[in-house]
Amino acid sequence: MAARIHSTRLPRTDMKPRRRMRAADVPEVIALDSPRELLAYSMLAKEWEWWPADREMMVADRPVTDSPDDLCRIAAVVHALCDRDGVVVPDWVFDYTSTRPLALGPSLVIDGQIWHRAISEAPPACEYHNVWFSYRTIEPLKAAAQRIKASREAAQKQ
Repeated sequence: MAARIHSTRLPRTDMKPRRRMRAADVPEVIALDSPRELLAYSMLAKEWEWWPADREMMVADRPVTDSPDDLCRIAAVVHALCDRDGVVVPDWVFDYTSTRPLALGPSLVIDGQIWHRAISEAPPACEYHNVWFSYRTIEPLKAAAQRIKASREAAQKQ
């Protein structure tokens, strides 16, 4: 017979609710210099998906960093997420546009084949900020899983 595990304390009183990732937190994550260059943006997009009731709070505060390029990138991601899901875009987002094209991640070579594909798949907010990334960067996890599954099924049929 299999052992059963019983909890003696429900709910756990020693657990504190974790604060949501906010747009204002993105510069702090960028500063970690993770080898995953899009980590901060993907963390924000995942939290955005998981906590729809907290979305306005997650983007309300203006990020603070010395890098104008990072501010443009954060603004573009926030703008695209808000547009996609019908959340009011915060006023601070419109303050950040780049005079030159920026990729969301530094490894995306501007004017290469992948660059042109990213631009063709970019959310409309990218043009406003002149920061470019594929919609897949902020794609909801469920939609990404469905897209990958459909792609695999199509490959198997060939």
